[in-house]
Amino acid sequence: MYQMDEFEEVIRTRVCTECIDRTGMGICGMGRADECPLNQFMPRIVKAVKSVQTGKMDDYIVALHAELCGHAKEVPASVSVLAEEVEMVLDHHLPMVLDAIDEVNAKRAKRASSG
Repeated sequence: MYQMDEFEEVIRTRVCTECIDRTGMGICGMGRADECPLNQFMPRIVKAVKSVQTGKMDDYIVALHAELCGHAKEVPASVSVLAEEVEMVLDHHLPMVLDAIDEVNAKRAKRASSG
């Protein structure tokens, strides 16, 4: 059974609840799960987040851009949809992703200090 990473769970909670593609019933309106840019890039988002050791938000931004945009540049120019989706993820969701990272880091710090 698939178990979400702590970062993924909080990112999904933050972003999906604010997504403009939700239906009136609060579920994803993208059609298929693989059509959602967040779903497409979640493994890369989590990888970028986990690569940051400093806990500084600027470092998370750099890591996210490097991971997502770096992969977009590897795609042939004829496939520009990926680059557009990467930009959408970064432009529309970055503040919520950063809030989620901050939330997870705060929870981890609290657990570490109480444990």
